[in-house]
Amino acid sequence: MSSWALYIAAAAALLLVLSPALMSTASGARAAADWRTADGVRAVLDSMLPGIRVRFSFGAAQGSDVITLSGRTVAVSYGSGTFSFRTRWELANATLDPAEGYLALFEGGVIEVVPGG
Repeated sequence: MSSWALYIAAAAALLLVLSPALMSTASGARAAADWRTADGVRAVLDSMLPGIRVRFSFGAAQGSDVITLSGRTVAVSYGSGTFSFRTRWELANATLDPAEGYLALFEGGVIEVVPGG
C-alpha cells in the first residue's frame, strides 16, 4: 500500500473517531447559545413598565433559533429539547425570528412584540 493510501486511511479513521465528539460539542454550544439568547429576551421584556416601548434584536440569522412568546413564557427549541423561561408580564403570542428587529410595546397589561425594530 502506498504512503498516500495509508495517509488517507488514517485521516478517514481519525474523522470517524472524532466526529461524534465534535458533533456533541457543537450541539452543546448551540444549546447554550439558545439558552443565553432566550434568557436575554426574557430579561428585556421583564424590565418593561406600562407605557414603555423598546426596540431590540437578538442572535444572528444563521446562528440562532426562533423564539416563541406565549402567555408568560419565552421559549426556544433546540435540537433535543426546549428551554422556557417564565416572565413577569403577560405576553401576546408571537414567534420571533433572529433575522429581524422588533418593537415591544407594553399597553393594557400585555406586552406585544411586533417586527420593526
